[in-house]
Amino acid sequence: MFLAPQPGAISMFEGDGGLKKEIRGLRLDANGLHLEEKTCCFSYDQEALKNWSTPPPDYALYQYRLSTDENTLYRVDRDGKTILLDFIRDSWSIPLTKWGIDAHKYPDVATCRIVSKRKDRLFGETRFIVDVHCEAQSEECESIVFSWSFASGLGFIAINDFMLRQVNVKPVYRKN
Repeated sequence: MFLAPQPGAISMFEGDGGLKKEIRGLRLDANGLHLEEKTCCFSYDQEALKNWSTPPPDYALYQYRLSTDENTLYRVDRDGKTILLDFIRDSWSIPLTKWGIDAHKYPDVATCRIVSKRKDRLFGETRFIVDVHCEAQSEECESIVFSWSFASGLGFIAINDFMLRQVNVKPVYRKN
């Protein structure tokens, strides 16, 4: 239900500061749905660029797959398996390092939970939507919070401040 975008489709997101994210469906096989996620266009302070012999790329590119069992949706990448949705447990833990969080300031894991389930109309269809909230607290009692939302037939519709704005489906051409 939440394995999307399907192969050939691209989900396009917009975030704060003009950042954009695209999640492209690559292929679907027995191991799950293989995706490529590209976030761009980072801007760098000219002073910071002086420390680079060549400018850093203005984008980040990740490949991973989504897989499921009866009640759980996972993100699987070279670092292992992370739970994105769990319909059985009230809460679950995910490693913070996978999300680029400073491991020295915060514990190794964040606690995640589903905060809402609802039906809503998106992109012309009524969809089942699930919102997940994750939080970790430092020893200084500072909290870091991140979240994502999934919609049936669309996959991710929000990742932190990135919101789904468009889904493009590229035509599949067949030989006669």
